[in-house]
Amino acid sequence: MKAFKKTSPHLNGFSLIELLTAVAVLGILAAILIPTIANVRTKASSAKCTSQLRQIGGAFQMYLQDNNNLLPKSALGDPFSGQSPYYNRDPRRIQTLFGSYWGALKANSWSNSEANMSYDGTLSWPEWENNRRGNGPSLIGNWPLKLTNSETPATKPPWGKSYLLIENPSQAVMYTESDAELIPNAGWSSALPEKPIHGNFRNALFFDGHVEQLDLNFNLNII
Repeated sequence: MKAFKKTSPHLNGFSLIELLTAVAVLGILAAILIPTIANVRTKASSAKCTSQLRQIGGAFQMYLQDNNNLLPKSALGDPFSGQSPYYNRDPRRIQTLFGSYWGALKANSWSNSEANMSYDGTLSWPEWENNRRGNGPSLIGNWPLKLTNSETPATKPPWGKSYLLIENPSQAVMYTESDAELIPNAGWSSALPEKPIHGNFRNALFFDGHVEQLDLNFNLNII
C-alpha cells in the first residue's frame, strides 16, 4: 500500500515578514505610478486644449479671409474678455461671432444660465472642467498688444478694424487659459480654477493662429 506524505499546514501560508515586504513593495509602486499617471493625464488634457485652440485659431483666420481682414466686432461691442463653452445669442461670444467656421451651432437663447445656454466643447477640456468652481470662462482675452499706428507700447486689440494694424500677430496673445491666479480681481474669479490647470504653464492662442505654452511668469500686459 502506497504511503502518503503528511504535509504541514504552514507550508501554504505567508509569514508576517513576507506580507509586510509585499505591502512595502506595493506602497513603493503606488508612490511611483500615481504621480506618473497624474502627469500623463495632465499632458493629455493639455494636448486636447492645444488642438482645440488651434481649431479656434484656424476658424479665426478663415473669418478674416472672408471679411477683408477686419477683426470681428458686434453691434453690442467688442468680444467678451472671458469666453466659455457655454454661450447664448449674444454676438460678443466668439461662438456667435465666428463659431460657424469651426462648426459651433447657432444658439437659440439669450439666457445667461448654463442650464439654458448652448454648449460647444471646443472651448472646454478635462482639466478645466474638473477644476472650475462655478460658471466662468475657460479662455481670457483682450490683452494689450502693440499696434502699427500707435506710439503707445500696448493697447487693446483693434476689434472691428484691420488685422494688419497688429504689429506682431505672432507675438500677440488672443486668448489664454483662465485661472484665478491670472485674473484674481475679475467678477468671476471665484468660479475659475484656483491655479493654472496644467501646472507650470498656460496654453495660449495667438492672433496669427498658432498656439504656445506660456510660462507662468509671462507678462500678458506687455506684448
